[in-house]
Amino acid sequence: MVIIAAAVCAGTGRVYVSRQFLEISRAHIDEHLSTFKILLDGRPVGFSLSFSVVESESVRFVYRKLIEPKYEGVVIVLLITTKNENILVAKKCLELTVDVMKERCMFFDEKWVLKHSLDLVLAFDEMVSMGYVVDVDMGAVVECLSMESEEENRQRLIRNWQEMETRKLAERRTKDQEKEARANSAVADTDVVSYSTFGSYTLEQDALKPSTMSIKRPP
Repeated sequence: MVIIAAAVCAGTGRVYVSRQFLEISRAHIDEHLSTFKILLDGRPVGFSLSFSVVESESVRFVYRKLIEPKYEGVVIVLLITTKNENILVAKKCLELTVDVMKERCMFFDEKWVLKHSLDLVLAFDEMVSMGYVVDVDMGAVVECLSMESEEENRQRLIRNWQEMETRKLAERRTKDQEKEARANSAVADTDVVSYSTFGSYTLEQDALKPSTMSIKRPP
């Protein structure tokens, strides 16, 4: 069987997160999701312990509705598959996705789904490869997500350290520039004083100089 894409949507069909597994255009995926929304209209909204199936002319939609009592909202977990796939295999993949959501999301609502959208995408990648379902269990998926979380934390610490070092460098440069500016200002003030001391004179100073003029006395 082939799984074309997986998604988590609102009860209205609005997509929160999606992941495609085949090399087809994004527009093609959007077309399938729009078709699913149309097929979904008019169907009763509610909690489903199992799964539901609807089909278009070209694909099959295997999905499960999850209701959040606290907010009276509905989240839909959806797989888009080829029409010749084994529904039981799709059902197993669907159930595993729901288990991941229960493990990661405190509530089935937009806020929590978007908060853990990366986890859901990574879980999809663990469960499906090149359109084919991988034989994994919940433990393997959670372990993968934990490893990704540790790597994210490590990368975040590295980014924080780099940002801190950048700020420190900027502060040092600012202090050096201020110090250089003060030094240049002090040198300029010294030049002015020197000019005033040695390059000026007054009329009083000229008056105190001994006269060199000679006076002729009459014979």
